[in-house]
Amino acid sequence: MAVAVSSDPSDCDVQVTARTALSAPSIQGTAMYFRGSRMRLNGFATLKGSPGDSTVGWKVGFIQAQWVETNWCSYRGQSNNDGSIFIQRGRAPARTQRACRDCDDSSPIASVFYSVNPQHGETAVGVAGSHFPLVLRVHHSDEPSDACPLTLQNILTGKTNYLREAQFEFLFCTLLSAQEPSGSFRHLIGVYWNTRWQYTFEQPGYRAKVNARGTSADIGMPFRVATSIPASLRS
Repeated sequence: MAVAVSSDPSDCDVQVTARTALSAPSIQGTAMYFRGSRMRLNGFATLKGSPGDSTVGWKVGFIQAQWVETNWCSYRGQSNNDGSIFIQRGRAPARTQRACRDCDDSSPIASVFYSVNPQHGETAVGVAGSHFPLVLRVHHSDEPSDACPLTLQNILTGKTNYLREAQFEFLFCTLLSAQEPSGSFRHLIGVYWNTRWQYTFEQPGYRAKVNARGTSADIGMPFRVATSIPASLRS
């Protein structure tokens, strides 16, 4: 069976229906939390085949890759003799590979799609009785967040060190892709988006001060994968 997934703009599209807005960090228990509102995408793809071809086994859905992460926290004691701590969580050896597939917490490890939970609507499949041309519609959402401890024990001085500054930066590429019954993928259209927090905290009370240059949330225009996507993110 030869089925073509057209790259014509009328045959697939992604629309941004909600953009991420960043909240100021807030204390919850013994941690400082950094949260963004939920971003949402709607997408569709039209699969074209010959009359009589089976649509069963064809799937369309969203794949998300995080290709850059900045993740560090700085701590200080109440006095110079109490020491300081710098935690680097976004590079080796803490993180051995910076680019990775991103997924919903409930998604199986073996799944390439962001989520295969039917309730999420991230994937749609061809079923018995459907026919070509087949229009499959899907939805994607993500709510980025992270957290860090308010205090750490300095192993050299034995003193408590307090959160002084933190930066979290996550850059994503989200793809609308079609999967053939054989398992091969055809990436169709994608969107780059990111969230970035950078704050300093002063005692008492962890008073937060934003670093405007290091804090933003952005999303780009959809791009056609065949001409724009980096080779490192192609299947």
